[in-house]
Amino acid sequence: MLQYIKKYIKGWLLGIIFFFIFLSFTFWGVGDIFSGSKNHIAKIGKNKISTEYFRSEFQRNVNFLSKNKKLDKLELESTAYETLKNIATRQLILNSAVSANIKISKDVLKKRVYENKDFIDNVKGEFDKNLYKRFVIRNFGSEELYLDTLEKQIIIELISDYYENKINYPENLTKKIYNQLEEKKEFDIASIDKSFLRSSQKSPKEESLSEHYNKNKDKYFFGERRSFTYIFQNLEKIKKKINLTEEEILEAYDLQKTDFATEEKRKVEQIVFSDEQIGNEIFKSINKDSNFKEIAKNNEKDASYINLGTVEKKQLFDEFADAVFELNNNNYTSLIKTDIGWHVLKVTEIIESKIKKIDEVKDKIKNNLSLDKAYDELDSLIIEVENNILDGNNLEEISNKLNLELNNFKLIEKNSFFNSDLPDEIKIDNFFNELYNQEMDSDLYIEEVENGFFIINVNKIDAKKQMTFDEAYNKIKENVQEEIVKEKIKTISKEFNENLKNNVEFMKISDSLDMSSRTTKKINREDLIKQGLTIDIVNNVFKSEKNSIHENETDDKFFVIKVLSDSSTEFDQKKFDEIKKDINTVYGIDNFQQITKILEKKFPVSINKNLLNDYIDSLQY
Repeated sequence: MLQYIKKYIKGWLLGIIFFFIFLSFTFWGVGDIFSGSKNHIAKIGKNKISTEYFRSEFQRNVNFLSKNKKLDKLELESTAYETLKNIATRQLILNSAVSANIKISKDVLKKRVYENKDFIDNVKGEFDKNLYKRFVIRNFGSEELYLDTLEKQIIIELISDYYENKINYPENLTKKIYNQLEEKKEFDIASIDKSFLRSSQKSPKEESLSEHYNKNKDKYFFGERRSFTYIFQNLEKIKKKINLTEEEILEAYDLQKTDFATEEKRKVEQIVFSDEQIGNEIFKSINKDSNFKEIAKNNEKDASYINLGTVEKKQLFDEFADAVFELNNNNYTSLIKTDIGWHVLKVTEIIESKIKKIDEVKDKIKNNLSLDKAYDELDSLIIEVENNILDGNNLEEISNKLNLELNNFKLIEKNSFFNSDLPDEIKIDNFFNELYNQEMDSDLYIEEVENGFFIINVNKIDAKKQMTFDEAYNKIKENVQEEIVKEKIKTISKEFNENLKNNVEFMKISDSLDMSSRTTKKINREDLIKQGLTIDIVNNVFKSEKNSIHENETDDKFFVIKVLSDSSTEFDQKKFDEIKKDINTVYGIDNFQQITKILEKKFPVSINKNLLNDYIDSLQY
């Protein structure tokens, strides 16, 4: 129903708003949205969005969407763009909230924390401080960061909930839309498939084709056509020509070994104490053989046991990361203070850093080396080509001297350039403009494009020219066949209407003309459109009186429709509520999109397109 409202009633544009879909878990997880790194993928106002944050959210979105089926390349690309759009939208809202000094009170934050089911003891049915602490430590590192994130999430929820659920389209207009959507009539429908008419006719005779051509020569002209030769080079073409020796690959591997090393990991468990004095007392009783879990269990009012699992150094709090990674296996730290308590941490296993073998990274090394060399060769090649042009060499001579592929195409029509069989790499605006704006045999010069260049020489220019019969043959045949189909439809229409005037039954007329026919029950506009009729004719038949006759011709079919009944609308409260909800959703999102446009003026959004495109190009199935 929402699709019909969108497409046929008001025409609102409703995109995929990942903002709503992923709101419930977007913020959860470790990682700073802002980064001091130069490699930020977007900037909203003064805030830079780190590439790491974008990738983390993108992966969560992919995991969510991949539950039922694996995403293909296009779906991955779409998800990447929507993820970035989603992040930008949230930041626009948060920026405006900061600008307006909107804050969430401590009482609201406390209430949200205490009502979170993840922090409720299943046995006692009440808030468990230890569960809360463990969650904060594992996911955010500090309570301050968690509460800041929670505040942002609540702001987002409040604003999104308003536009999604609280804003309402006027009731009187909603009722009008409902009545239009649920207005129903009965119809007789006869139809004939144009493909059937085409297949049933004989091929037109040569004489009729020739006669048609002579009468309609003004319809058969070539637009401006050009013959040309060109050289087109880019990084991919250059990469394919690059040969790497095993010595080069091995040298690169030796130089980059640290990049191919897995980080040292350690299995770590800890006891967290809420009070320093109690922590010191218990710490005195700990030794290498102590069971941290049992110690915490025996002191459950004052201590919490947390198994951190296998972690890298960068995943730990700064306060104890160094201390943990300086320990020997089965050793433990002293009592260490952080913002959330006092910790004793124990290493139960050490997984040493390991450098990947060359066979595991060989393809990556080859790709990187080839790309680096390709960039260098591209720069050198452009200089060599420029020198050859200055020396007066033509395109063929440049091709031979520098071993560059020379391509030749004849009489490519300007109007059909982008729909032609030309290689996709040259179907770009730059190439088109250069090809159709330069004079024949004009001076050569290099036109640089992203990661490449091209040179064109126009060899021949044909202005608008009359097609010969042979050149226009396929078009002539196609047009003559369509004329025959049109004449057949005119004949069918005429016979149908004459029979109706003679009071012949609708269905009998349809059968006599080899048309498909059916009588519908009472159906609404959407159901009638599903029969294959156009929106305009559907609106007309619903405005017309009983027993009126209408015709509708589409690209595929010809229809005759008879209205069998007057309009009727039965009010259904459940269906009305569904339609009302759909309309309000579209209306809310429409308003939300207008707000984001206003916010973008105050907090400009800029995207690092090169970084985003590089990332999208790297996506694999």
